[in-house]
Amino acid sequence: NVTVNSGTINMNGSGGGAYAAIEGVSPTTLYVDFPNLAGNGYFVNGVVNTVYDAPTTSGFMAGGAPAILATNLIVTYSGVPVVPPVVPPAVVQQVTQTAGQIIQVTTSPPPPPPTEDVPADTSATSTSTTSTDTSDQTSDKAADDKSAAKPSGPTVKRKMSACR
Repeated sequence: NVTVNSGTINMNGSGGGAYAAIEGVSPTTLYVDFPNLAGNGYFVNGVVNTVYDAPTTSGFMAGGAPAILATNLIVTYSGVPVVPPVVPPAVVQQVTQTAGQIIQVTTSPPPPPPTEDVPADTSATSTSTTSTDTSDQTSDKAADDKSAAKPSGPTVKRKMSACR
């Protein structure tokens, strides 16, 4: 039995093996009374009205296990016991279903990456060039025209031969 006549209870575990707890040896009897408070008399790691914090193993313990408010942890303020709120079964079911959906979404494999538009295979494309050059005269303009007329992409030049 713990009676707090003035102030509050603050249990702060820092992790790394360090914890803060109020523990009853028996798994059924842990009593905390705040005769001069109307509420909000205990904190675990800075969170008001928290019974137990699993990551730091800090809080109220009964018989070596985390205590359960109004079951094996009886807290009273000015003689009035704290009764945890009753959650209707339909609400519990909805919360459980929603949590299951969240877990499913967050643990599903990611979708495949978007596919890119791949250009058609141009390896079979060929460009045939046949020219008859009767003149040895070339000009800068003609050279520019030839380079400007080149098709984009890969090209294959084939020598044309006459068929009989």
